[in-house]
Amino acid sequence: MSSGCDTKETKCCVGEISGQCYCGDFVFTVAEKVEAVSICHCNMCRHHSGADYTTWVSIQMEKFHSNRCLKDLKKFAVSEKSEAYFCKHCNTKVLSIDTKYPSLYGIPRGIFRGGVLVKSADHFFWDHRACWFDGSVMGQKHGGETGFEKVRELS
Repeated sequence: MSSGCDTKETKCCVGEISGQCYCGDFVFTVAEKVEAVSICHCNMCRHHSGADYTTWVSIQMEKFHSNRCLKDLKKFAVSEKSEAYFCKHCNTKVLSIDTKYPSLYGIPRGIFRGGVLVKSADHFFWDHRACWFDGSVMGQKHGGETGFEKVRELS
């Protein structure tokens, strides 16, 4: 299996990319380029990851193939509109589903085996970021009440 990256590509990966949970019980491949890479600063993502933000890779469900069914994973209702799925053995968060985007899986970027090349990604829920997080980042910032409104940069 190749790394799946075209180093000339500036936004997303092409070709087959793969990943797994920490213990290796859940393994997946993605047959084509990813839809988007997003960095989320919302309170839920920070709590789930234990980090300043979570970097998500959006994958069309039909392009995602794994050795396990969703029923083989632990499920947690994050909110009325979002579900998170975890490996039953090592508790790695392996994907999320948001009812606003029912045809997409959100995969944490950290569980990919390399392969997801992105020079910059958009930041969401910017107004909710951790107070210690430095604002000098690349990519468009989105915030406001919805978390998706473009943030105007001060000059």
